[in-house]
Amino acid sequence: MKVVFTTQSERKTIQSPSVITLEEFSDPSSLRHEVAKRLQSRGNGKLIVGIDPGSRIGVTAFYGDEEIYSNILSSADQVVSRVRKLQELTKDPDGENVIRVGNGDLKLAVAIVKGLKRGIGSAARIELVDERGTSSNIITKPNRRGARDMRAAAIIAFREGSKVS
Repeated sequence: MKVVFTTQSERKTIQSPSVITLEEFSDPSSLRHEVAKRLQSRGNGKLIVGIDPGSRIGVTAFYGDEEIYSNILSSADQVVSRVRKLQELTKDPDGENVIRVGNGDLKLAVAIVKGLKRGIGSAARIELVDERGTSSNIITKPNRRGARDMRAAAIIAFREGSKVS
């Protein structure tokens, strides 16, 4: 067994070091992170966050090979707060955090980058990424445009960018 899910009351009956109790997690994204972390065979502690700025800000985060968060946010402050929380959840002394922000809405991208620099300082490498073509080929159903922004954020997360100093 790699991971066992149970309740706090049944925890004492299970003889395994890889037990997760549901009461430990109030935030679903932190539970997803913990499961991904325990299932990783080689402890790859790299957090990668992609941000697609626009009227709907897509944010997608990966820890190792697992997507641990994907959502639409509505302000630069919300983005900074969420990225800070993701960083706290994925602290790994050997890990490297990379945050990539698309440059499609440059004014918003700059506001997000400034907020990240204030909010997390040098705890992560922040890059500005050319986001051309990240959402043009993504077909979504009507009223599901937010899915396109989250998918674009995932593509941005894995594109090389220019480091922001």
